[in-house]
Amino acid sequence: MIVLTEIEMEIAAMVGCRRRSESRSNSREYAHGFDGSGGWDIDIEGAAAELAYAKYRGQYWPATVCSFKHADVGANVQIRSTPHANGSLIIRDDDNAEHFYVLLTGTAPTFQVRGYIQGISAQNDEWRQAPNGRPAAYFVPQSALKPFEKKDNQ
Repeated sequence: MIVLTEIEMEIAAMVGCRRRSESRSNSREYAHGFDGSGGWDIDIEGAAAELAYAKYRGQYWPATVCSFKHADVGANVQIRSTPHANGSLIIRDDDNAEHFYVLLTGTAPTFQVRGYIQGISAQNDEWRQAPNGRPAAYFVPQSALKPFEKKDNQ
């Protein structure tokens, strides 16, 4: 379990707001059938999850804006989050198959790291779904994710 501090929450909120406002000011289209509802929350929670993962791993978080399909932390790690404790990690067809994808559950300030999978390993037809009329994606169950090794301070 990772709990962000007040200042970490403020930083994540600023980054999330910057991401949303930059996309709006450049009239970016929403991707993957997303209708834009709750976009501010999604961007803030996403930034908070990235920061939480970086804190968990003791890594630098670059807090990037406009990086889209590039790594969120390190050279090849992308963070995905859901408020649902039993939620799946979603991998899309246009995601980098060489990157590693990490699932965090919860909402800021509290997250839990559920595990990771490499993009190529996530492309299992058994996990492919197209819920709510949106484009199909791979919904990787938590049981298929690899756990992180415990650190001495965990």
